[in-house]
Amino acid sequence: MGTVIEKFDRKISKELSSRYLPGTQLILYRFTDPLGQAREQVASVSINKWESLSPGDNIVVYYAKSAPRISRIKGEEESSTVTILAKFSRPEI
Repeated sequence: MGTVIEKFDRKISKELSSRYLPGTQLILYRFTDPLGQAREQVASVSINKWESLSPGDNIVVYYAKSAPRISRIKGEEESSTVTILAKFSRPEI
């Protein structure tokens, strides 16, 4: 589990928006890895999901056990390449 820390509006945060999928909004989330280290990441989510989230909300976080710095949240918008690769590495939910 993770926690939403902040929501970014792409219209305001041009610096962040250029690195993520167009047509999405961004959230900053925090989670604790298996070694107890707090980690923060930015996720690209649909506008509907962005509107439904607030700072402090709990979210489901998936991460690589051998490299927890690589993480995604449930419902994160991903490029088609990532989606294809994920089918080989993520269990069906």
